[in-house]
Amino acid sequence: LAGESLSVIVQSVSTIDQMSEQIASAAHEQSTVTESMNNSVTRISDMAVNNSEDAQHKMNALQHALELAPQSIAVNSAVIRCLANLNRFEEAHFICSHTKWGNKPPIEIKAYQAWLHAKANDMPKAIEEMQQVIQADPSFFDGWQLLSDWSEQQNQKDKAIEYADECVKLKPHCASTLCFCAEKYLIHSPHYSSSSPGDIDPSITPKTSPNQSANELFNTHKKVQLRSYQNKAQNLLKKSFQLNPSDQYNALTYIDLLIDQEEFQLAAEVTNHFKVYNKSPYLAVRQLKIACILDQHQDAMDYWYCILNSDENSSWLFDTALQIIHQTGLDEEGLIEIEKVLQQNPINPHIGSVWAQHHLNQNQIQKAIQHLEHFSKQESVTIYAIETLLKHCLIHDLKVPNKLIKRCPSSKNIDSASQQRDWTLVWGFLTLHYIEQKQWKKAVQSADGYWQQPNVEAWMVYYYSLSVRQLGRWSDAANLVQHAEQLISNQPGGDQRVHHGLGIRCLKTDSIKIWRFFDTLLDLHQSPPLDDLLSIDKNLLSPLEQYIFWLAYALTLNQDHHFGDDLEEVSQALLKAKSIHHDLGPNPAAKWAKQQVHHIFSETIDAPAPQSFVHRLRLFKLF
Repeated sequence: LAGESLSVIVQSVSTIDQMSEQIASAAHEQSTVTESMNNSVTRISDMAVNNSEDAQHKMNALQHALELAPQSIAVNSAVIRCLANLNRFEEAHFICSHTKWGNKPPIEIKAYQAWLHAKANDMPKAIEEMQQVIQADPSFFDGWQLLSDWSEQQNQKDKAIEYADECVKLKPHCASTLCFCAEKYLIHSPHYSSSSPGDIDPSITPKTSPNQSANELFNTHKKVQLRSYQNKAQNLLKKSFQLNPSDQYNALTYIDLLIDQEEFQLAAEVTNHFKVYNKSPYLAVRQLKIACILDQHQDAMDYWYCILNSDENSSWLFDTALQIIHQTGLDEEGLIEIEKVLQQNPINPHIGSVWAQHHLNQNQIQKAIQHLEHFSKQESVTIYAIETLLKHCLIHDLKVPNKLIKRCPSSKNIDSASQQRDWTLVWGFLTLHYIEQKQWKKAVQSADGYWQQPNVEAWMVYYYSLSVRQLGRWSDAANLVQHAEQLISNQPGGDQRVHHGLGIRCLKTDSIKIWRFFDTLLDLHQSPPLDDLLSIDKNLLSPLEQYIFWLAYALTLNQDHHFGDDLEEVSQALLKAKSIHHDLGPNPAAKWAKQQVHHIFSETIDAPAPQSFVHRLRLFKLF
């Protein structure tokens, strides 16, 4: 009842006061956490952090609810999660260890104590404390499941499987639990390249020949162990599917394993069974793969057409299907179906990407650019096609054809806010192209009109800041870097999820950090801590940024000292910077940075002549 009440609150309450009062009322008598309440609490927590304007107000509302129902597990759980999501870990831990629980807090609250350590990326501590939780209550299912996931993150594959097995013992007839355990076996199945003969599982003893070498024996063991893990996973997934044949995730995981094991007829039988409950395009991808493997090409085209007509917003869905078509040699037949769909209205924008990628598979980029006008009335389709063509050029270090650039409207020529949002990624790719061509002015012109769009990504603003910095606008660049830093802090997982297949070129957290650090250093009223600089991964920096890193390192070490003091590390840092600068070539930003650092060091020379002349000569040589 309490869980249902909380669910209603999340969906219908319009004021903060109502939310806090009703949460307290619904949870006042509740001392245990049900599954429905867990879901509701999660949504309440999301409410408290997803709206930045009201985040603190909603946190205050939950605190008020806590005052009204101080021992409600539901409300305490919501407050703990909210505090954790706001990085207020000390306050969250205080709730877990509060004296109101006496010497025996509820098992859920003890589990949250461990979860907080995981949230703060202290996984060993999280595992240690959760192990204590399950020792106190071996029936606490969530504890075993979290231990399995956390062990996996720590690359403790045997422990991950062991804990997953315990989950199955507690819920042997729960389909999702069986699937969870099966995935652990599949993820951690042995691979020859990642193991050595010393890793052989002694519990698995296949028949061997006395003439086998150590490596042959090792590979035999690994093959047997691999098959053992796969059989275990298959049995778990089979039972999961029997228990709940309508669950899409479980069914597709089972089908994927059967395909990987080349049990195509059985995979086809399972898909036929599952399609009674669900005819999703994700099932169609599996059906397409099976049909192509079994040379059932007409069936394959039917599944392909079904996928093309899907309204799913999933690049994986369309990319995977197109890859299957291409690998099977059905490009010509596949294009016919694409052309059919392009005659329809409306069209899923992803079809533009599929169409463009088809031409790229045939090495027909010029033909693709020439035929973009065929669906110019479908702007969203055009945008996806252009994105795909631009990304292809960037990935393969190809010069972007001028005809393709001309197909991209200037951000200043589009008034519609929604259209500007749709074109933002295209403009971001163009900015990156101009940066890599060292066309700073064009990069600025490209980025100037879109960098404040709500869907702009941190790497786009970073490249904009780099281009204005190269043009001598360091103050503007510093402001833009601050904006990029804020975008990353507002994005779950930092910038690690957004790279568009371009890898490090779109993962610029460390690049943003080094410029932010250097800009702060140049403001002589601020002294950022050295630990902030040392937290930056130099391997992820461009040569220019590595040069800036060593300049910043030298400046930071020299704080509160005079140049000429016996600081060997400062000299070594400047020498490293000098060696990098030699290979940079003409670079306005590097030149300006060098001048500024040289000036700062010159100002710190405080020695009588002729010693000051010696120090200035030494400084000159270091630069």
